[in-house]
Amino acid sequence: MMLQSTPTASTSRNISSLLCDVTAIFQRIMLCCIFYTWTQFKEALDTFMKESNTSYRVDSSKKDPSGADDYKFVKFKCTFGSHRAPRGAGFRNRGFKSTSCQSIILVQRKSNVYMITKYKTVHNHPCTASFMSTDVSRRRLSSQEMAIIQPFIERNTDVHEIMDLAHEKFGKALLYNDIKNMRAKINKQIGCLEELLHRLRQTGPVKVLQDNAGFVSKIIFARNDMIDVYHKFPEVVGIDCTYKTNKMGWPLYQFVVTDGFGRGRTVLFALTRRETFADIKEILQTFKRFMVDTSKTLTFTVDCATAQMKALKEEFPSCNIVLCLFHVCQAFRRKGKQFPNQLVKKWLYRMAHTRSYDRFWRYLNLISIVDAEAGAYIRRYWLRTRKYWAASCNRFTISMGNNTNNRVENAHRQLKRYLRKGDPMELTLWKIWRWIDHTTMRKIRQGQWMLAKYYNYDVPNSLKSHLRSLTPFAAQKVVLDLQRRSFFFHSISSTSVVYAEGGHIFFVNRNEAKCTCWTYCAYNLPCAHVVEAFLNSYLNCDILRNSERWTRVYNTTDNIPRAIRLIPEPNNAFRNAYERLRYRLNSLNRRNPDAALREIAEFTRRLDSLLANEPQTTLRLRRAPVNRLFL
Repeated sequence: MMLQSTPTASTSRNISSLLCDVTAIFQRIMLCCIFYTWTQFKEALDTFMKESNTSYRVDSSKKDPSGADDYKFVKFKCTFGSHRAPRGAGFRNRGFKSTSCQSIILVQRKSNVYMITKYKTVHNHPCTASFMSTDVSRRRLSSQEMAIIQPFIERNTDVHEIMDLAHEKFGKALLYNDIKNMRAKINKQIGCLEELLHRLRQTGPVKVLQDNAGFVSKIIFARNDMIDVYHKFPEVVGIDCTYKTNKMGWPLYQFVVTDGFGRGRTVLFALTRRETFADIKEILQTFKRFMVDTSKTLTFTVDCATAQMKALKEEFPSCNIVLCLFHVCQAFRRKGKQFPNQLVKKWLYRMAHTRSYDRFWRYLNLISIVDAEAGAYIRRYWLRTRKYWAASCNRFTISMGNNTNNRVENAHRQLKRYLRKGDPMELTLWKIWRWIDHTTMRKIRQGQWMLAKYYNYDVPNSLKSHLRSLTPFAAQKVVLDLQRRSFFFHSISSTSVVYAEGGHIFFVNRNEAKCTCWTYCAYNLPCAHVVEAFLNSYLNCDILRNSERWTRVYNTTDNIPRAIRLIPEPNNAFRNAYERLRYRLNSLNRRNPDAALREIAEFTRRLDSLLANEPQTTLRLRRAPVNRLFL
């Protein structure tokens, strides 16, 4: 026989300690007033809930047919007194906050006045600001507040940072589930894969490749402004892939070029299911088809993947291939754990970075003498491909400073701030599309800011005017190379000037302003030898004859057409201003671009004012779930 336990004195004290009576506040705000309209009653109720730290919702009501906003009676109930609604089978259980609170407020309309006929203001839960801060009514964001939070959610900002932002800006304590629900609502606006690909085709070429079973195996796309950037700076292209960007686990490839400011600019995206030789070959073929003319591309920078090197040799047989030194040293580091001698590890790194061909073989011989196993490893796996990774073997290859894939890795790092490992394929494409919009506009503004800045260098006055014609990145390279070099004049002839430095002989062509040193070959910039020949009046031509891609005028004309495309229909005055500016740039003396830059600054201010008045367009597509990638 089971007996029902009776409450003890301690249990009664615990229950009474949880009770919260707000009758005094209720009588002061609600009972001492007469409410002629429903609006007056709602304002008083909101004031009561704010001061008493409580929350009520409508439990039942009946409309008055004679009035549009009038009620015959309304019953309010504490939000902590709701009962769990039946959800049925197949639904996930959710958290429930009910404490079976019996607090109610009953309002009736009598004689055209709203009267409180019944109320119970004793709650069985704490009525404090900290306890009510996580209530739904206190966490709900308005449309203006949501507009501020949405860009951070799209950028996959950390949940705790979004919580702190909402607390500082609006004084609302968001929960993890709130941010998760916001992200789900934003994702519903994307649409299916077919609609998103149709939207991408409006901005540039898109290629969807399928396997033999009819499933999508690769998605390759570029935008028209990205193709323009490639044709502006086609000499060196960096290729690398990153992982954990989508739910299907497809690697994401980026093709990146180096612009006149030394920044990496993405010109192609490719999502592929596999990374075999055939897949990479199809991506390179699509790259050639999108760019139409790839004859000006001279060098590709890749990591140590054999499939990429083999595909590049077949599709671009006349181009140079440079392996990323970081990946090469990383492979040495992993293998170096088996070598106990620390000098071997140091010599491996120096062998990869030295520009002296004699030192390369000297380090290799030292490694073979100290550790025969390490020497055999280098000779077996790395010596045949030394022209791709050893700085002493590819020192005369044009690379624009891309000895590593840092510019591609930087683009990966910025893009992965938006992408998440659990994103479906259509969401990944939509985020990449949005990221391109943000990055393009940011690059344009950064370029305008860089063109407006000038620096004073400690160089002869005859060289300063030429440095002012270069971008800050290029001018800094010229000055640093001039300061670090220690060379002396050797001889001069009718066609060349000979300089000796560190056991090497370098020839400067007097008629073409070219040099045989590795600095000029890597950047196509005036090296210290060319500058010295210019200062001594040995050159018979312009010092910047072969460095057009690094000039301010060349990079200025690259910014303006992309900026003008952002405006759908500019007015006639704006078109006339643009035509005048373009005519002035064509007739500009490249050695004195100051006048054009002042007009460009005025053009930029007018462009910003026009962009501010344009309505912002958002991507809103119908939701159509895709169970598999099948087109």
